[in-house]
Amino acid sequence: MAVVKSIALDHSVLSQLSPSYVSSFTHVCANMKIEDEKCWFSIVEYIASDSAKYNLRELATIVHSLAKVSKSKPVILNFDDLYMHLELSFVKQFDSDMGSNRKDTGLDLMNTLTSYSRTQNGSVQFFRALEGSILASADRLSSKEIANIVYTYYKAENAEVGSLLPELKARVIELSSKFTPVELCLILTSYTEADMMDEKLLLVLE
Repeated sequence: MAVVKSIALDHSVLSQLSPSYVSSFTHVCANMKIEDEKCWFSIVEYIASDSAKYNLRELATIVHSLAKVSKSKPVILNFDDLYMHLELSFVKQFDSDMGSNRKDTGLDLMNTLTSYSRTQNGSVQFFRALEGSILASADRLSSKEIANIVYTYYKAENAEVGSLLPELKARVIELSSKFTPVELCLILTSYTEADMMDEKLLLVLE
């Protein structure tokens, strides 16, 4: 624990790590349940100093880890400023990773969406960019990813469900036989409460 904390507090050491290792280190610290605010704000300050060097998976891992650790001390371990700062980096990754050679995964998109939604972060513009990335990746999303994305997007404060949920209906229908009971419940709740359930969708989900 002492070694991990010493690394977190020393930017000269962090600077010797690749972006991938920095994101992994952040993930490890969250899993170790380190709650020392000095350590966390040192890590956050370092990440914010050059956020453009992280790719989508690394950014997703970072925000997912921060959302996880902030649950224990939501007031003290509040990383809203970093979430806002990282929006531009995320949007650039969404825009640059379009097309047939996409490098993001459903897990990256799901973790990003979940992290911003649970911490009540994310501008309207951010969610619009995320929506485009989700739709471009729809045919590669698993039943778990689709279910969680649909439900979390429906619950997100600044997300426009009226554009994403209808566009994902075809993929939901395609995966209907693969949903677990929990995933099916998430899908049914989202489309029903959003008043977007139609006869065709209900028929395949029954």
